[in-house]
Amino acid sequence: MRNSLIAGTAAAMILSAGTALAQQQPQPAGQQPELPKFDQPEWTKICAKTPDGKDTCQTVRDLLAPTAAWMMTAQVGQEKGGKPKLTVIIPAGVVLPLGARVLVDDQTLDTAKYRICTGPSCIADMPLSDANVASLKKGKKLKVQAITFQGQPIGMDIGLDGLGKALDGQGIDQAGYAAKQKDYGEKLQAIFQPLIDAQRKQQQQQGGGAAPATPPAQPAAPAQ
Repeated sequence: MRNSLIAGTAAAMILSAGTALAQQQPQPAGQQPELPKFDQPEWTKICAKTPDGKDTCQTVRDLLAPTAAWMMTAQVGQEKGGKPKLTVIIPAGVVLPLGARVLVDDQTLDTAKYRICTGPSCIADMPLSDANVASLKKGKKLKVQAITFQGQPIGMDIGLDGLGKALDGQGIDQAGYAAKQKDYGEKLQAIFQPLIDAQRKQQQQQGGGAAPATPPAQPAAPAQ
């Protein structure tokens, strides 16, 4: 199974709302609209067979910004009989030799090594011990830290709520995952649409044309 279902397919469905907001003209200071609240995507376990017939599962969660734009993806993957590993997909523009530091509730697990950068994202992996998996299941926050080309540290947090249940539960197939993401995207679009419409109307009244909403560049998906 290609991990493209994890980073690419989902983002293409759920980010049009965030893209439309980003394309609106900047608001004057003090007049920034209040962004609607929404639930982050859940941890989801997707299972399939590899080309050589092995069972493999990926338990994945995306992190979205308040504008609904993609920020990061984390996944716990394991082939039947193999060792689990953590894969994180973060925005590009980071110093590769330093890797990405991975923490659970401010306790360092290890440093994930970058495997590849393509387009707007970089992919890093780290093996998981039994103790690491136990920490992930019990923890509250998974934090990934990196250093940008400008030497600035960045950190992104993904909630670990629901990870243990997803890891221990029965996975869904690729079609089920695509359907779940489509449903999430439609709900997210409905939440943001009133704000998008209001901003477009304001632009038109001010004599400016609103740019059409187009899908943003998507994070590159790793291949197994």
